[in-house]
Amino acid sequence: QAAAARLDRAARAAERLVSTHVASLDERYRAISRTPEMRASLEVRHAPTLAFFASDLLRRQDAALLVFVDRDDRVLASAGDAELIPTAVASQHSGLSAHGGKPYFVTTTDLDASSGEVGRLIALTPVTPSLVSDWSDLCGAPLHFRAPGAGEGFARVVSHIPGLELSVAADLAEERAALRH
Repeated sequence: QAAAARLDRAARAAERLVSTHVASLDERYRAISRTPEMRASLEVRHAPTLAFFASDLLRRQDAALLVFVDRDDRVLASAGDAELIPTAVASQHSGLSAHGGKPYFVTTTDLDASSGEVGRLIALTPVTPSLVSDWSDLCGAPLHFRAPGAGEGFARVVSHIPGLELSVAADLAEERAALRH
């Protein structure tokens, strides 16, 4: 019971960490999308300028892919790993996603110009092992991305994403040590 309670606390902490991270990425890209340069480029839909913005943002934000799509989800410009474009375009909301067994944060931001909504900016940012390790430290239990249903030992699923799930695990070392004493 003690281990289960500890595991439940770690799972709730991991859920908060993921949602806070997604919210901070949303806020960052929303602010970027409202800059005057971005709005002017969107107004005229100048593909070379949008491609420049995508390349610049990709570099500055450590993203794997940045893509501008119109209201019909047609790609206007992109930068980064082109294999990720279908995953990006299919994402209607920000959150965790996966491609090729690798987890990504998807951030999708509506783009507006004076004429109204013109499309979306979609960014895919890799979930790095160092971030997962930092989260594990904060949660007090190891976090892992694994194939769905590949549970081993004492674990709780924090988030289901297509092809992967984020889970938090606990070992029973503290309880076993207490029982030995």
